[in-house]
Amino acid sequence: MMIDDDDGWGDDDACPLCHALTSESTALRLENQSLKVQKARTDADDYRLQLERAGQEAESLRGRGRSCSCGRSRPASASRRGGSPSTAEPSELRLKVEQQGVQLDASRGKNLALQEENKQLQHQVESLERKLSEASAQNRDLVLVVSKREDAVREHQLRLEEKSRECSALVRQLEEALDDARRQVVQTRERATSKERTAQSKVLELETQLSRTKTDLNQLRRDKEDAERRFQSRLQDVRDRLEQSDSTNRSLQSYVQFLKASYAHVFGDSALRALPSHQAPPSPASPSPV
Repeated sequence: MMIDDDDGWGDDDACPLCHALTSESTALRLENQSLKVQKARTDADDYRLQLERAGQEAESLRGRGRSCSCGRSRPASASRRGGSPSTAEPSELRLKVEQQGVQLDASRGKNLALQEENKQLQHQVESLERKLSEASAQNRDLVLVVSKREDAVREHQLRLEEKSRECSALVRQLEEALDDARRQVVQTRERATSKERTAQSKVLELETQLSRTKTDLNQLRRDKEDAERRFQSRLQDVRDRLEQSDSTNRSLQSYVQFLKASYAHVFGDSALRALPSHQAPPSPASPSPV
C-alpha cells in the first residue's frame, strides 16, 4: 500500500495525535504479526519433532516387523528339524505382526497428516512473513510521513506562536484604546453631569424668578383691579357730584331768572339794565362746593 507523503494537511491528518495513534496501531499490528510468526514457527518445530518421532516409530516398527519375520522363520525351521511343531507361538507372532502393521499404517497416516499440516504451517509462516515485511515497509513509510508531519507541526507551532505574540500585542493596544475610551467617556459624563447640574440650577433659578414674576403679576393684577374699582367708584362719585352740580347750576339759573323777573317787575327794566352784567344778585343760600 502506498502512503501519500504530501506536506499539506488533509482530512485524515487533522492533528499530530492522529499520526501518533496510527504509528502506535501499526507498531501493535507489527508486534502481533511477529508473535503470530513466532507461534507458527514454534508449531512448525513441534510438528517437525512429531514427524521425527513418527519416523522413528515407523523405523522401529519396521525393525520389529523384520525381527518378527526372522523369528517366525527360525521356529519353523527348528520345528521341521525337531519334528515337533508348536501352534501357539506362530499365532502370537502373527498377531503381533498384524498389530505392528496396523500401528505402522497409523503412524504413516499420522506422518502424512503432520506433513500436510507442516506444509500449511510453512505457507502460513511465509504469508505472515510477507505481511510482516509489508507492515514493516508501511511502518517505515508511516515513520517518514509522521516525521514530515512533525516538521510541519513544528512549523505551524512557530507560526502559531508568532501569531499569538501579534495577537497579544493587538490585545494590549486594544486594552489601552479601551482604557482611553473609558476615561474619555468618564470625563464626558462628568462634564455632562456638571452641565446638567448647572442647567438644573439655572432652571430652578428661572423657575424661582418665574414664580416671583407670576406672584408680582398677580399682585399687579389685583392692584390694577383694586385701582380700577377705586377709579370706577371715584368716577361714579364724580359723576354724581357733576350731576348734582348741574342740578345746582340749573337751580341757580332758574333762581337768577326768577330774580331778574322779580327786579324787572319791581324796579322796572331801567333798574335791571343799570345793574352790572357780571354781578349776580345774592342768592338766599349758597351751595356747598363740589
